[in-house]
Amino acid sequence: MKTDKYEVEAVVVDVLPGMKYRVKVKGTDHTLVCYPAGKMRIHFIKLSEGDNVRIEISKYDLNNGRIIRRL
Repeated sequence: MKTDKYEVEAVVVDVLPGMKYRVKVKGTDHTLVCYPAGKMRIHFIKLSEGDNVRIEISKYDLNNGRIIRRL
């Protein structure tokens, strides 16, 4: 099941309400809505516009993702 996900680097474009972020995948024009993963919520890691992040995208839903690391 772990092979059903892609890890890519992205840039935060917009901060949305409810701990969601609009991010743009580097090298493409694809934007998607992401939420922070569990450890980022536990340690209260905040993100702002322009931050570089690593995201995890399911191959079944390319419009939503999880932010797993801030770079």
